[in-house]
Amino acid sequence: PDNQKIRLWYQYYPTMFSSLLFRRMGNSLRPSLRDYSRKQAPQLMSTPAGVGASYSAFKLTRSSSTDTPVDFEVKELQDDAPGIVVFAFNRPEVKNALGRNLVAQMESAIISARNSRDTRVVILRSNVPGVFCAGADLKERKTMKEEEVGPAVARGRQAMTDLSELPVPVIAAIDGVALGGGLEIALACDMRIMANNAKVGLVETRLAIIPGAGKFSHDS
Repeated sequence: PDNQKIRLWYQYYPTMFSSLLFRRMGNSLRPSLRDYSRKQAPQLMSTPAGVGASYSAFKLTRSSSTDTPVDFEVKELQDDAPGIVVFAFNRPEVKNALGRNLVAQMESAIISARNSRDTRVVILRSNVPGVFCAGADLKERKTMKEEEVGPAVARGRQAMTDLSELPVPVIAAIDGVALGGGLEIALACDMRIMANNAKVGLVETRLAIIPGAGKFSHDS
């Protein structure tokens, strides 16, 4: 997508972020985020072909096992801008729908970021071009037993609460659609940077369903 908005963000970030960043982390964050913005961040919203170069400076901190797919990646910036962690949705086959495995991996990533003394800022993005997050995985939910649905929804709600309560700034980089629970995750972040092609919505309200993750009702 056109990076004009993103470039404006980099140019004016001290004004936009100073209150939030200094309240959360103090002046020590400014050099890392400034260096990151200038050298790496312009490619965060690019297609996978462009992502490879920007991620060459990252270290994958969560590896996949033979049985469990990596639905939620965690990458940690190295070298010139330490302390910046990138969370990335990684379920292209279902447009990053929030399944149980993704939520479990997101919970683990949030706990690691909360307990890390090195993490200064978290950026939440998608590895899937044109899709941030399509919301709940309704196909998976159809396969659940009735008694499993409530705990699954509660777990997703708790994950979003934990994300919103991280002691470092969390920035959502939204490329494409963020619907339902995907929008609620974005609302759980401290800031949202949106590409020109971004579309957001709480589509469940068309069916008179209250958004289930809690962030919409909490923030309103």
